[in-house]
This record gives sequence, C-alpha cells and structure tokens, in this order.
Amino acid sequence: MRQGPFAALGIPQNPTGSFDFDQTGGTSRVSNSVKVVSATFAGLRLGALYGFGNTPGSFSANNTIGFGVNYAIGGFGIAAAYNETKYAALNDGHDGIRNFGGGLSQAIGDVYLNALYTNTRNTLTGGVVQAIQVGGLYTFMPDIRFGTNYQYMKGNAQLSHNRAQQVTSAAQYLLSKRTTLYAEAVYQWTGGDVEGGHNAWINGTGQSSTTHQVIGRLGLQTSF
Repeated sequence: MRQGPFAALGIPQNPTGSFDFDQTGGTSRVSNSVKVVSATFAGLRLGALYGFGNTPGSFSANNTIGFGVNYAIGGFGIAAAYNETKYAALNDGHDGIRNFGGGLSQAIGDVYLNALYTNTRNTLTGGVVQAIQVGGLYTFMPDIRFGTNYQYMKGNAQLSHNRAQQVTSAAQYLLSKRTTLYAEAVYQWTGGDVEGGHNAWINGTGQSSTTHQVIGRLGLQTSF
C-alpha cells in the first residue's frame, strides 16, 4: 500500500492524510453503497459502484462513484478503474479524493510480471500524487516463491514536489493452502522542495527522521 511523504494530500478520515492514498490496498469502506459486477464475457468484466451521501437537500454531496473494467485471457490481463469519494470536510461534501489508474499483468511460465499507474487528486486543494509500480513474482517450487517491486511516487507543486522511490522484496513459504510464512524487506528514499519536509514514510511504520527508511518483517499469515 502507498504512503510516502504526502501527508499534505489531506485525505479526510485518514490516519496520516495519505495512507493507501490510491486505495489499491482496499482499506476504505463505502457505506450505504450499491455495487454491480457483470458476468465475464470472453474475458471481459465490468463493475460500477455508487455510495449514497445521505445529505438532505443534496444528492451529490458526500457521495462515492466508482467504475472498473478488467480483461483477462490466458496469462495476460489488463484493467482500469476510476473512483471519486467526496467528504464533508472538503467544501461541505462537494469536493473529495479522485483516483484513476490502469495496470497490466503477464504470466510467463513460473514468472508473473505486472505494472501499474495511478493518479490521485484532492479536488479542493489541487494536490496530486502520481504513482508507477512494476514488479514480478517467481515461483521456485509449488510452496516457495519470491517477489519484488519498485515504486516511484511524485507529488505536484501543491505537495512541494515531494517524491519517493521504494523497493520491496518478499519471500514466501506456503505451509498449507491456508497458511504462509513470509520474510519481507522494504527500502524507501525521498526528495522534495522543502528541506525536512519530505522525510521517508513506509506504510505501517512511523515517519523517518531522515530521507531514508528501511524495515524488515517476519510474519505468519492464515486465511479463513
């Protein structure tokens, strides 16, 4: 999930102002919403979501709109999505956070490759963060796999041109169909216009006191 030195993006109801800013981690829930997903036709699937704002006298205030399209055939996949969520704290619910992005994936034998672009905008302040990510996953054996990805995140002038680069690598050992043992390492380095205002900040940790941050994790994951 995204983080980086982008707290000035100012996402309401967000623990840091930029935690999972492009919502690729799925950490934001939409209350009072209706979601429709089509059946798959020759590899193509469509989806749409509308979240009611429940604001008397205004149908559009505090609402959420989302669209998505996905096409997959064989080992190839391509997808795109758009989402805008309005918040009461931004122009009385008439502005919000808008996201759009697209991605590609390709499986080649035991190797899975992917690329993703996202664009996140605060429609009130004009703050924008763009993110590009490329990565791969290699399955050595049915129960052992290794993955790595590189992210480049860049804010615009409203965010002091803050930027971050991040490399993440992880090894996984599948103990069973439900349980995975993993080791992960993450390194981020940052820059920007304001000295001391663009310290590194990896998701899930506190902000670094410098422009570099490294974390490591050992974990056990069980699915239910």
